[in-house]
Amino acid sequence: MKYLKPFNEGVSDLTYEEILDFCEANLAYLMDDGFTVSVQSDKFNNEIDWEVRLRNGENLQWDYIENHLVPFFLHLEKEFELCDISSTHTQLEFFVQEYGINHGYKWFSIQELLNHECDHLLVGNVVESITFYIKRRK
Repeated sequence: MKYLKPFNEGVSDLTYEEILDFCEANLAYLMDDGFTVSVQSDKFNNEIDWEVRLRNGENLQWDYIENHLVPFFLHLEKEFELCDISSTHTQLEFFVQEYGINHGYKWFSIQELLNHECDHLLVGNVVESITFYIKRRK
């Protein structure tokens, strides 16, 4: 019995550093182009989760950043369990500048993004920020 480990030994909670490192490692090219990543603990649906916000500091259009973000979200979905945002039952909140003047929020699931179902709302527009919530590692 002395060689058996308790069921939870070696299991650690997801930390700020782990999430930030994951984002920075997978978004290095975009960060070189002015993207920033912020991570903060947040109480969401009565649980403690991690809010992650990606900001587009250089106002790059979706057409330019898509090839970096789509693989990032594919990898993110494999590594982490994400929370749905409000009643929209989606995981991603985009703040989009449409045609250079209108600003507004758009909500998508990762599957919609991967299947290009939201391209008509993003192509040619600037995505100013993307927010998502991480619950735990899968």
